[in-house]
Amino acid sequence: MFKLLEHPADVRVKVTGRSLEELFLSASQALISLLKPVKQEPAGKTVLKLKASSIEELLVRFLGELIYLVEVHQKIPAEATAKIKKKSALYHLEATIELVRGQASREIKAATYHGLKVVQERGRYSCFIIFDV
Repeated sequence: MFKLLEHPADVRVKVTGRSLEELFLSASQALISLLKPVKQEPAGKTVLKLKASSIEELLVRFLGELIYLVEVHQKIPAEATAKIKKKSALYHLEATIELVRGQASREIKAATYHGLKVVQERGRYSCFIIFDV
């Protein structure tokens, strides 16, 4: 689940999930919602394999890869599945993403680290993400 929040510049989103995987998928849904894609047609799927030293870094890298797919290849994420594991000091993400070819009606430049902190409370993960638009 995600909720768009007011922010003086850019777009701030609150993202929640019962697991880290659900949190990441909610973040991708928020991104898709912000892109407001038009003219969609199936474009296959891709698998992303990423690793990072923190869950916040992994989330920003994941969203950055999705933004790259949109900006460079005009492929918009539609549905996704994700697995996150921690091995030694690194978090590993493997995500399978169904893509559609289309145009975004809004440009998202990046997901930022500003104020980003993933927290777990009462069995749910949450964070605030600021997208540079």
